Amino acid sequence: FGVTYKKSIEGALAKAKLSSSELRAIGITNQRESTLIWNRHNGEPYYNVIVWNDARSRKICDQLMKNGGKDKYRKVTGLPIAPYFSISKILWLFENIPGLKTKAEEGEAIFGTIDTWLIWKLTNGNKFITDVTNASR
Repeated sequence: FGVTYKKSIEGALAKAKLSSSELRAIGITNQRESTLIWNRHNGEPYYNVIVWNDARSRKICDQLMKNGGKDKYRKVTGLPIAPYFSISKILWLFENIPGLKTKAEEGEAIFGTIDTWLIWKLTNGNKFITDVTNASR
């Protein structure tokens, strides 16, 4: 996956007969709830991306909904508890990938959606940002 985005950009530049110095902007489309955690120093993911409709975190959601239901955290987050949203995927990764939670607590592991990771990679780790429509989720 890591090489694909570079080849796509190189191919588009070649087709348009442009150099990279002439490139002013790119558009990124992504599945906004797909979740990835990667090493902040080398950009390598600790695990495969968990896509937006993956329901492996259902049990975590059920546990979170005890004593408060699906709207338990809605006032704070604006969202119901559901496997669709990133937090349950992150919790699943912490529970299932040895040492990942510790790496995150130490600041070694960082989380984002695919647009965040692509921008991070394209800027050689200099920009850790996302689109406002992703951040609002």
